[in-house]
Amino acid sequence: MGNVISIRVLPEIKQEMDRLKGEVNWSEEIREFAGGGEKARS
Repeated sequence: MGNVISIRVLPEIKQEMDRLKGEVNWSEEIREFAGGGEKARS
């Protein structure tokens, strides 16, 4: 397993992320964006 990171987002972005959390796996999206997601490993 890799290191843990933390990011700050504007409250408006967090509200939108919360609204979409049932549809979007944000942890996996961020991993893929950073190049370490499941798709990057396969």
